[in-house]
Amino acid sequence: MTRDALKQFFDERRVDPEAYALTGGHPSEAYVLDHRTPHWVVYYSERGLETGMRAFPDENRACRHLLELILNDPSTRRAE
Repeated sequence: MTRDALKQFFDERRVDPEAYALTGGHPSEAYVLDHRTPHWVVYYSERGLETGMRAFPDENRACRHLLELILNDPSTRRAE
């Protein structure tokens, strides 16, 4: 899985785009995927802090972990 495929999946499932970032950074209260050579990392960003960070050896594993986090958090869905 790639970031582009993950973005498409999230769009199709009406995941709130403010609930995640696929290019790193410190958005307010969002899950983040970042490529920090040589690893890919996934963390939750809140008030500039990175919590629950996990590192992965490749993009596929990092994307799948982020997907799991998003799908297990009902607050990430857009209101109808």
